[in-house]
Amino acid sequence: EVKDKESASENIVVMQQLPIKEAITADLKQGTETHLFDICPECGSGSLAYEEGCRKCYACGHSEC
Repeated sequence: EVKDKESASENIVVMQQLPIKEAITADLKQGTETHLFDICPECGSGSLAYEEGCRKCYACGHSEC
């Protein structure tokens, strides 16, 4: 029983909400576009979005075009 409890505690995942710029939040509230965010390879924030054929980070400005 002790081993089962120890192995179960190793599988805990901690989630953290990352900040998003106010402009993006306003767009989401208006419902003008659907944004799916990914992790930026440059700054590590969750603000990397696909926009106009490119992936762009709204936190640091990193672009993949």
